[in-house]
Amino acid sequence: MNLFTPHAEFAKWDWYRTSVRPKSFEWDSVLLPAFIKQWPTACPREAAPNRPFAEGIEFVDLKDKRLMLLSRGGDHVKGVVQLQSTGSNAPDLKAVLDSCGLSHEPSRVDACVDWFEDLLFDTLAQVFIQYAKEKRLTISTPGDWVRGEGRTLYVGSRSSPVMVRLYEKGFEERKKGDQDAPLNWVRFEVEVKYKKAKQRQWVATLSPADCFSIGWVHGLCERIMFSAKKIPAPSNYRSPDYDRALNHLIKQYGSVLARLAEECQSPQEFMDVLLDRAS
Repeated sequence: MNLFTPHAEFAKWDWYRTSVRPKSFEWDSVLLPAFIKQWPTACPREAAPNRPFAEGIEFVDLKDKRLMLLSRGGDHVKGVVQLQSTGSNAPDLKAVLDSCGLSHEPSRVDACVDWFEDLLFDTLAQVFIQYAKEKRLTISTPGDWVRGEGRTLYVGSRSSPVMVRLYEKGFEERKKGDQDAPLNWVRFEVEVKYKKAKQRQWVATLSPADCFSIGWVHGLCERIMFSAKKIPAPSNYRSPDYDRALNHLIKQYGSVLARLAEECQSPQEFMDVLLDRAS
């Protein structure tokens, strides 16, 4: 078991969802053979796709466990193919993409570090909460904090580009059916989900360890003496010309954008439709 070792080099992917645009790959000759090489026993079958896609194909192993979900097709996606793997399969999906040398744009990646140590969650949670208060970051605390069971601490907004989670992973696994999961299992996780194409392309270059170095997350890591080299987040600077163009767009097509927003089920779907239309 891994006691508290404060270093990002032990980080791993826990969620990887990315989009590959048309004409950047050949499905039959490039991507599919790479999947088969990574998961030789995988079996593809129809599945519910992620929104706003029309068709879903999941790859499952011999125990009927999902390895990857492929979503494609639909009126608003213009040939984009979305790939998603979670848990222990997330590193495998990233390995496939790297082996193919494909240009892709991650819409969400999670990087995590696990520890197994008594009272570690309580110690780290106090530091995380204090840091969040100082930086005026959003805090959320689902779980049973009275009994100290199955607790999760969210720092940062779910709609922001970067958010962190600290949670009692052992209790989560016990709830899923793994009665051998250690109850002192603590996970520190960073969720990264930028919206602009250039920012997502930048995310595609990151390692799991890099996710602990972005923006205010690096400061939090420093607070717990967690070693992570600071890297600059992608710029959100907008020139005056850009602002004027944006104002013109809203003035001319505000009603159309409002109608699209009503039709979409979430802000993420709204942004995905706009980005896909612009491609």
